[in-house]
Amino acid sequence: MVRTRFAPSPTGYMHIGNLRTALYAFLYARHNGGKFILRIEDTDRKRHVPEALQIIYNSLQLAGIDFDEGPDKDGGVGPYIQSERRELYPQYANMLVENGSAYPCFCAAKKETDDSDEVKLELRDPCRYLTAAEVQARQADGIPCVIRQKIPETGSTSFVDHVFGTITINNAEIEDQVLLKSDGYPTYNFANVVDDHLMNITHVLRGMEYLSSTPKYNLLYQAFGWEIPEYIHLPHITREDGHKLSKRDGDASFEDLLALGFLPEAVVNYIALLGWNPGDDREFLSMAELIELFDTDHISKSSACFSIAKLDWLNGLHIRALAPEQFHALANAQYSAEVSASLPTELISALIQGRVVRMVDIPAMIGFLSVLPEFAIELFVHQKSKSTLESSLMVLQEMSVKLGAVQDWKNDVLVDTMKSFGNDRGLKTGTVMWPVRIAISGQQMTPGGATEIAEIIGKGETLRRISLAIERLKSVVPATE
Repeated sequence: MVRTRFAPSPTGYMHIGNLRTALYAFLYARHNGGKFILRIEDTDRKRHVPEALQIIYNSLQLAGIDFDEGPDKDGGVGPYIQSERRELYPQYANMLVENGSAYPCFCAAKKETDDSDEVKLELRDPCRYLTAAEVQARQADGIPCVIRQKIPETGSTSFVDHVFGTITINNAEIEDQVLLKSDGYPTYNFANVVDDHLMNITHVLRGMEYLSSTPKYNLLYQAFGWEIPEYIHLPHITREDGHKLSKRDGDASFEDLLALGFLPEAVVNYIALLGWNPGDDREFLSMAELIELFDTDHISKSSACFSIAKLDWLNGLHIRALAPEQFHALANAQYSAEVSASLPTELISALIQGRVVRMVDIPAMIGFLSVLPEFAIELFVHQKSKSTLESSLMVLQEMSVKLGAVQDWKNDVLVDTMKSFGNDRGLKTGTVMWPVRIAISGQQMTPGGATEIAEIIGKGETLRRISLAIERLKSVVPATE
């Protein structure tokens, strides 16, 4: 059975690259009828951020990525957490020391590091050449030590990746990495291998930055005599300036994107396409379709560029694909108390669903419905509809009377009323609709036309706004005999 895992470190928010790794591992497992495991790799206690655990859980839940198994936690299945398994790792480190694949290192002045950017260790530590008697003497003196992997000094190590093919690294270029720290905590690299084996992980999906590290993982597998999993390394995700997305550079997290008004399913859909395609030109894909279509053959080697404009487009498609009641439920959270109390929000939702790009755009989009904004009187002049200040004044004066006589204040009735008036006066529909829409919205661009807006704000408010517009136009249009 295919078994994949997502193994984040709880050091901050859910980075977009992290979420894509989780998504691909989840899709690969589901596509192949396998299991998806969540493991929290929190052995780096200096960088541990307690609240990050909840962020990871919430992000996966909102993204629709559910994991399959783990230890019992409060009556349910929870993730594996490495710090709760720390007793396991020393015994495996000692196994490697006993078979000659690792050694105690007593160089206290050297930094215990796991690929740290601060201090780079020499590839070969002098402690690897200590005799058994020298090791025993240092241990008897109580000198603290770490356990390091003993990398072969000659030869090379190769592996085959699903995306990048065969990768070969000379052993002389691989560092004798720390496996177990002096406090008994394993390093990421060591715990990662031990847990992948114990959890029967068959396929490891992770970022391509781990390509150069994979040979030292494989040497550990070989030292234990364990089966090596298959590898699927993923291309980088870059900003539009070509730089790699990074937590440290403050690039948007999954939670940030949701706060910006993007739907979780749209973000998941977009992230799936950052480095993979379904083999055709489809871009709008549901989770079910992603599971059905996902494979490793269509993962690209090239970096993928994260584009907010492309995400905007895809988010709009997902918004329009929502059932009306689903959209209304989401839109309700964006309506002010005043709007909800005084206006028919169902009609508003129906009006704007096809026009919303991000959910957070809604308050600004509909603000004019509750409060008529100040606007330049020049908006009444429109070349396409052949509207002038004079024609607008005439239309509004007569339409005020016509609309005042309407009893059934519905959009279709209002449309018929305005078209009938235009036909009687020999006016195009636009010449009638334009001044009415400007008068009742105060905006050149609106979600919906004059009659749709009028239906929403109601008869009384429509006539009041038209009356205000008439008075303004009278102040600038010369009186006629």
